[in-house]
Parts: sequence; structure tokens; C-alpha cells
Amino acid sequence: LVEDPGFNQQNLLFASFSLPAADYTPEGAVAFYGQLLDGARNIPGVVGASFTDRPPLLWEDQNGRFQIEGWPATATSPMCCVGSIVMVGRGFFELMGVPLVKGRLFAEDDHRPEAPTVALGDEAAARRYWPGSDPLGQRLGFGVDDMYEVVGVVGSVTYDGPGINFPTFYISADHAPHFAVRTRYLVLKTAGSAETMVDGIRGVVRTLDPKQAVANTFTMDWIQGRSLARPRFVLTLLGVFAGVALILGAIGVYGVISYGVALRSGEIGIRRALGAEAKSVTGMILMQGLGLTAGGLVLGLGAAVAGTRVLTGFLYGVSPTDPVTYAAVGVAVTLVALLASWLPARRAAALDPMRALRVE
Repeated sequence: LVEDPGFNQQNLLFASFSLPAADYTPEGAVAFYGQLLDGARNIPGVVGASFTDRPPLLWEDQNGRFQIEGWPATATSPMCCVGSIVMVGRGFFELMGVPLVKGRLFAEDDHRPEAPTVALGDEAAARRYWPGSDPLGQRLGFGVDDMYEVVGVVGSVTYDGPGINFPTFYISADHAPHFAVRTRYLVLKTAGSAETMVDGIRGVVRTLDPKQAVANTFTMDWIQGRSLARPRFVLTLLGVFAGVALILGAIGVYGVISYGVALRSGEIGIRRALGAEAKSVTGMILMQGLGLTAGGLVLGLGAAVAGTRVLTGFLYGVSPTDPVTYAAVGVAVTLVALLASWLPARRAAALDPMRALRVE
């Protein structure tokens, strides 16, 4: 379950804040967050700090709709397109190690409320909405009065969990004061353990507003573990079911071959009486088991290939049609079937021909 999430995960701490609208005007919230950012950057051991309204990998599913200027609206919505809108603060991309692919990042002036509204898109958005064309200069609407001009394209960051790269656009968290009282996450990049910075953040907050509290803190390690919990559980469950299916298959092969040996005991006795060696009898029974296994493998692998769409979301670093994986599964099933066939084959090879003929 290892994949590149699109950013540097080392020594990151997220602290969430939600300013009450009764105590803070939008402009006052922007001022508070600006002072908090300055104070956080002065904490010993902090390499850098910024803001976002959505940490990566948290499975929060905050996808929304937006409009590309000149595109027709849909029949059910005035917005033509679907994508995530993430608000970020100064220096967010540099802090997180998100690469610039085309154009430019936000400049300092872009965060001023009176500056022209601009946005950044990620590679997933560029591929989906402007394949083969230039997204720079395109204008977007996010349900507010202003239109945002795309000035840059950055690498895709995984927000909705491993393997999900939803089109994402970024706007400045400080450029739209009416969003300021929404929940924000202070992002800290630390020189050492991120957990040791929590007390420093609380100290800065107490200095700015004793009534304001840090809602929650998350290290990137905790977030990553949480994001992998769901696919790990599903894959563990599938692994248990696969193991049970393999055991039941082995029992089935053993039962069929044992029953076949019992029905053919007279034939086996005659073969042995006529001089057939034990190893030839063993080989005959094993070939019968391999024939059954080959038929099951053909049907099973065919069903597996047909069901690859279901498995795609749970596989990382391997293709749903990976030939090595299919070959390994085929070999494993064949070995189990051989073991299940070998036990009745061994019993058939040790059969006393005279006793078998008397029974007949």
C-alpha cells in the first residue's frame, strides 16, 4: 500500500482551528491567522509554516462543482465541472514540497484581498479538462462573484486517500475573507519530531487569544496510518476469504480424487497385478488431480481478469492484470492441488492388488 502522495511527508504537523463567527469578523479572522502564522514560524524547531483548509490523505471527500468560463452548464446544475477546491496560505507548496509543473505559484501579492483573483490547478485537473491544450489563462468560477484565472499547474496531491487523484484547484485562503472563519489547519514543517511542537502552538494561541483553543493536532504519520486503515482492512478481509477458499478448494480436490480412487480400486488392483509400478499409479492419480485444477484455474483466472475494476482501488504499485501475480497465484493453487491429490494417490499406490480384486 505504498504510493507517492505528491508531497514530502516528513515531519509535518497539522493543527486545526475554527474561529467562532460571533467573536471574529472575516477581516478579524484573517488578521488572527496572520499573527498565528508569524508566531508559529518563531517557535524553536519549526522550519516553516502555512495554512490549508484540507490536509492530504484524510478521506474527507470535500469535492465540489465549479464553472469554466465559456463552458455550457449541465441540465441539473449551473456548474459544468467537478473538482476539489482547496484553500492554502503563503508558502504552502514550498513547505509541502509540491512541485510546480507549469506557470507560477502564488506570489505574495496574490494573497492580498484587493489583488486579482488567481488559482492553481493540479495535473489531474489539467489532464481532465484541458487535454492537449494550455490551462494557463483559463477562468474559473467557484460559486462566488469573482472569477479566478489559472496561473499555474502543480503536481497532484492525494487528498481522498491512496489511489484517488481527483481534479484539484487551489485558491488563497486570505484572498477571500468570507471563508476566513471556516476551519483552517496550521501546517508546520519541523526539524525534529512534529509532536514536540504542540505545546509551542498552544502557547502562541494563548498569547493571541486566551479564549481560543487548538481543536485538534495531527502528525502526518497519524494521518497516513488512518488513510491506509480502510484499504488494509478490506485487503485483510479479502486475504482471509482467499485463504478459506484455497482450503475449501484443497478439501474439494482431495474428496473428488479420494472418491475416484475408491471407485477405481478394482482397476488399480488389476494394474498392480499386471506389474504396474507404484510410481505409475501415483502419476496417474496426480494427473487426474492436475486436470481438475487446470480447469478451475482457467475459470478462476478468467473471473479475476473480469473483476479487475473492483480491485483497482485497493492495489498500489501493482497492476490489476500483473502477469507475475497471476503466475504466482497459479503456481500456489497448483501446488496445493498437488498436495491434496498426492494423499489419495499415495494410498492408491500402496493398495494390495489381491485384496482389491477380492473386493471386486
